[in-house]
Amino acid sequence: MRLRRWTTALLGVAGLACVIRLAWFFPWTRTLELLADCNWALLTAAGIINIISLLAKGGAWHALLSRAAPVRLETAESATVIGAAVNSVSLSISGDVIRAQLAAERDAVPFGTAAAALMVSRVVELVALIALTGMAGLVFAAQLHQRVLIGVILLLVAALVFWCSRGPVQSAAVQTARGWRGEFQNFLRQIRGASASAVAYAMGSWLGQWLTYYWSIRATHIEITPVGALAALLAANLAGILRLTPGNIGVMQGSLIVALRGFGVRPGDALAGGLALQAIQVLPVLAIATALVGRRGIRRISQRRSEVL
Repeated sequence: MRLRRWTTALLGVAGLACVIRLAWFFPWTRTLELLADCNWALLTAAGIINIISLLAKGGAWHALLSRAAPVRLETAESATVIGAAVNSVSLSISGDVIRAQLAAERDAVPFGTAAAALMVSRVVELVALIALTGMAGLVFAAQLHQRVLIGVILLLVAALVFWCSRGPVQSAAVQTARGWRGEFQNFLRQIRGASASAVAYAMGSWLGQWLTYYWSIRATHIEITPVGALAALLAANLAGILRLTPGNIGVMQGSLIVALRGFGVRPGDALAGGLALQAIQVLPVLAIATALVGRRGIRRISQRRSEVL
């Protein structure tokens, strides 16, 4: 126990030293100059495409959930926006819990069914990201053998999506899900044929995110290629899995600094792009969510979330 306390203390001191060193030597002046001189028109376009991307994500969830329960598209979309707003200021998966709660409250969807749809939608989003990354590599690959390899990977992904749409994956999952909640088993049986449309929505969402990253970073006058923006997107999502900070603030910027370093972008420039990106991802979504439910609605949602968690 004593050794553990000493180890924790030493790690804390080392972390604090790294933060102090970063704060002292980091080129903050360059970052502030880029933010002050950003292209507001391009940043606005990035904010709009980010909202469209979020709506496409809600469409993927609706495509899955509507096979198992009579849920309106309006409910799925508004719940997705509100959930994203909560996730942008929280550490946990509170946003997903709220999405399921709102579907249950507004359209009487069983909470377990809505939650099961969210679980499956995460898998669908992963498949869509792999497919989009493969197609991007196919377009930007420099050599023929690289394109052939990527093409083979894409065919395998397409075969996987087709297989999912025919139902064997859901059937196998039902067999392995014995003992789980009945809503999840029933949901897996009922979504056969919805996977392909859900993947299409998810790919549209990821494409929107790619453009959001690209335009946001370019808005700060940073010379970045589409491949660099895709690398930043992948790095930010990988680093944000653990949700170490509210809305992954700091984590996103750090991942962009690391990812863009390989594309010749200086740390101060990458930080400016990351701050601009997070601003247009968070502030418009928070504004729309507040307009949808109001301040009283947010308080009520927070109370209901605490009861479920």
